[in-house]
Amino acid sequence: VTFDDDAAPWYTVCVTSGPDRLGLLASIASALDKAKVDVHGARVASAVDSGVVDCRFELTDRYGRKLDAGRKAAVRRALGVAG
Repeated sequence: VTFDDDAAPWYTVCVTSGPDRLGLLASIASALDKAKVDVHGARVASAVDSGVVDCRFELTDRYGRKLDAGRKAAVRRALGVAG
């Protein structure tokens, strides 16, 4: 999971990558809701031969602001990612 505050003028861009599995997007959506962030855009790409899914989300906090360090940590925790 990586975050970029400079890639979009109004959003924090969050990029995730991992193995494709049934229910993956539902799990990510649930985690983002648990972290109390709003999704304004998403792009999902799956490489069939590699079985890897790359997701790019445009996120804000519940007040429409880019994510601060605490909210980014909440996203990582909700997704089960250390760091």
